[in-house]
Amino acid sequence: MHAARWAVREWPELAVQFDEAIEALLVSLGEEPEAYAPAPDSPRGVDARHAPVGRFPYRFVFVAHPDEVLVLAFAHERRRPGYWRDRVA
Repeated sequence: MHAARWAVREWPELAVQFDEAIEALLVSLGEEPEAYAPAPDSPRGVDARHAPVGRFPYRFVFVAHPDEVLVLAFAHERRRPGYWRDRVA
């Protein structure tokens, strides 16, 4: 997390924007999880979806259940794609 602390020090305004984008997305996931596209790297038979974090290269990968949204990963778009697949049963 050294890189994250450095980024907050160097670009505090960008860090605030990132935090705001995450907060807004989490609200949206809770209200309309079905509005997001299926995750392209989802295992066969798993209805995992993904939601990008605004203009940032991150996404939430999640599974929506009738009474909850289960976040499987908060993933960087270009690092270790599909690493979260073993988290679904």
